[in-house]
Amino acid sequence: MDRLLNRAAQALERSPVTRAAKRFEERFPEVEGVEFPTPLGTITTPRLQLPSLSSPPQIDDRRREIVKAAAADDLAGLLEKVPWIGIITAPLADFVEDTFGAKIEELMTPAERKTFREKDKISPSTVVSALQTFAKRG
Repeated sequence: MDRLLNRAAQALERSPVTRAAKRFEERFPEVEGVEFPTPLGTITTPRLQLPSLSSPPQIDDRRREIVKAAAADDLAGLLEKVPWIGIITAPLADFVEDTFGAKIEELMTPAERKTFREKDKISPSTVVSALQTFAKRG
């Protein structure tokens, strides 16, 4: 699993998509909020910032365990979505998600846990949420 994570990180770092995203980040580091007048009052959109790609997260042993648990959580979620098989394996997948979700929460610091919960609400993947939690803004 460790070698797979290292290879994936290297492949992502060298990919054309990452290079294009870094160029985009340099040109547009953030988008200011906008105010929209409506009949019910003014709506203000929040300022948007892209996650920094310039400084990849440092993965130590604790964080590596968190990423592994997040990968298991994601795989269990995928197992539930397979037609017909998902009906049978749903209880097992729920157990795996609960077990690894608790492990993620246990291994994270309180600040990481808070950031992770915010990221996990909008992210399609637990692994992505964990990596975004560890990323530092440049």
